[in-house]
Amino acid sequence: DVPANINILFVAEMRQSLTEKENQAIDRYLERGGNMIILADIKRQKEMNPLLEKFGVRLMPGIISQPSAINAYNLALSRPTEVIANKLKGAFAAMMRTAVQFVTMPYAGALEVVDTSEFKVIPALQTNAQQTWLEQQTENFLEETPTLDAKTGEALGAYMTAAILTRQNNDREQRVFVMSDADCWSNAELQTQRKGIVSRNFALISTVFRWLSYGEFPVS
Repeated sequence: DVPANINILFVAEMRQSLTEKENQAIDRYLERGGNMIILADIKRQKEMNPLLEKFGVRLMPGIISQPSAINAYNLALSRPTEVIANKLKGAFAAMMRTAVQFVTMPYAGALEVVDTSEFKVIPALQTNAQQTWLEQQTENFLEETPTLDAKTGEALGAYMTAAILTRQNNDREQRVFVMSDADCWSNAELQTQRKGIVSRNFALISTVFRWLSYGEFPVS
């Protein structure tokens, strides 16, 4: 079982599916009200969707493509929804004050809501509706330039890249944070600087842990 002194369980970019025993251990952890962070990533639908679907979301096929004259098309720039900025404040609220602050997400997927019977799902981060689509054909963005192809179902849209999920469990709100990209929390991405972009990835981490720990600091 997940030890009793663990209050936030972190699962990132699974390379293989959970075993039956692992699933049962997570179920018991959730039953006792534990909170979670889940970072998914592209090409991880088979391994991660069974876990994500416990919370009413899943990872969609494809890679978010965002045309740019400076950056590779695989760099998705996500911004918070107004609802989440008002709810969580912190980095989410700060990003709403200026147009150059983003969560930078290289090779990101997109999340979709499939069930709200257990958890309330609130979109936390999303892409620009006029600039992004889910690319279904191109995989190597360094050697190929993807183009929007409506024949394959590709369409411009505001794609959800992070969500918060809540439900009442015993005497308090149980909380889960899900993202469609794990690389955005990597050391490499946290240290990367790009012209004209203020990355708020590190501040996002602090804000999420503050929310998951009900404001208790510091997180151990």
